[in-house]
Amino acid sequence: MYEKFHTFGRTILLGLIFIFAGAANCNAEEKKEKEPTFSGLVGLGNNSYLVIHDFKGNEAKKSRFGRIDVTSQDPLVYKYVPFQFDNSLQKDIKPGANDLESICIVEDPEGINPEKDGLDILVAESGSWNYPSLKKGPLYETGQIYHLRFDGDYFYQDATFDLPGVVDGYDEFGEKNKTKVYGDQYEGMLCHRTGNQVLVILGERGGSDVFKNGYIRWFKLNLSSDTYDDPNRIITRSGKAGKEVIIPPAIKGKTIGSIADLALCGDSIWASATLEDETTEPTTCGSVIYKLGTFHPDLEIPVTIKPEGPTKTFPFKVEGLWRISEPGFTGLCDFAAVTDEETKGEFLIIKFN
Repeated sequence: MYEKFHTFGRTILLGLIFIFAGAANCNAEEKKEKEPTFSGLVGLGNNSYLVIHDFKGNEAKKSRFGRIDVTSQDPLVYKYVPFQFDNSLQKDIKPGANDLESICIVEDPEGINPEKDGLDILVAESGSWNYPSLKKGPLYETGQIYHLRFDGDYFYQDATFDLPGVVDGYDEFGEKNKTKVYGDQYEGMLCHRTGNQVLVILGERGGSDVFKNGYIRWFKLNLSSDTYDDPNRIITRSGKAGKEVIIPPAIKGKTIGSIADLALCGDSIWASATLEDETTEPTTCGSVIYKLGTFHPDLEIPVTIKPEGPTKTFPFKVEGLWRISEPGFTGLCDFAAVTDEETKGEFLIIKFN
């Protein structure tokens, strides 16, 4: 059932100190040769994290995964190791997985030991996309969610299934014709397992012509089958319609992506919202971390949306969040985070306690 993919051991030491005089430049036209950027992360224990990269489908030879090991928290020092990803999510003659934007751990209720048994994860593309055909030009490709097992050295691919599309859109990869039609842009994901079923929460980014604001959508997966055909994916009408997310008004007036990632703190859902201020030259980027609402996994509608503070604002794009502490007496958590700075990514710790 499983396919096996090896990691690779080149170590890179990234920048360690986060001191900014102003917002980050996110003007795509000024991008140089791209270092790895990060679009999501999950904790592996022992101050280590599995990270994902949002390389596009025409960048088939670039790694989709990496590992961050924190060796010191004061000052913050870490190393990044990319994983050799020998087309592990490649489908037939098509390029590799496109624009991986979200990842979550499928926790085993019997208490799986990641060091012994491997880590069960879901990782998702942002939405549908196009790729160049060898014969007839671009073809449409539905976005995928991948079910993988990671044991620290290898990835084992269990199955894939289609994202629950609401609005079709695509990136078209070609030398002459490059167009973008906005559709679903899922950038955050949460998982909650009960028996053989997993409740999956997806965060639609928002900030596009299709979706002005973000949305939370949900569905269930049946893990007892070897394949993820439609009968094994339960999508209700309310889950597909979702709940709209309008972020706090403190940054109103910017071009906003309401959800760049999701994280749980107790029963609270936290999110990173990204912004692009096009009134500056060049365009500048930023993020705000905020409480999005409450998680109710046992209810038919598993989320209550109520964006509120406290918030933390950063002059760079926070694209991944992972809780690293239990809720304090204030009910708040600390988070590990990763950024997408267009030319390189960084790792940081966000403290609310």
